[in-house]
Amino acid sequence: MRAHTTATDPEKSVLTLWVQADAVFDLRDPDAAERVRTMAGEPFGDWQQDLAEGRAPSSWRARDWIAAQGAQGLIDPSRKAPGLWHLVLFHWNVPGAPQVRL
Repeated sequence: MRAHTTATDPEKSVLTLWVQADAVFDLRDPDAAERVRTMAGEPFGDWQQDLAEGRAPSSWRARDWIAAQGAQGLIDPSRKAPGLWHLVLFHWNVPGAPQVRL
């Protein structure tokens, strides 16, 4: 989050969440990531650079393709801290979607 933080932002907190999700696409799996590349484009592209150059980000197309396969979200490996990852849920706490609680 450091890349998206300014000096005027409030202090950050670490929270523990309980998540129940049935269909999460795992981009840490090299075969899964390659399948996305083949079908929709680079899932790890620089979305900010794409936007700056007037292009629709390839990572957004990848996300749309993953959702169209029935995924409720995805696991996105960190490019800045290998071994860490982010859970991205497309919807939550609505019927048929993952449930999240503090």
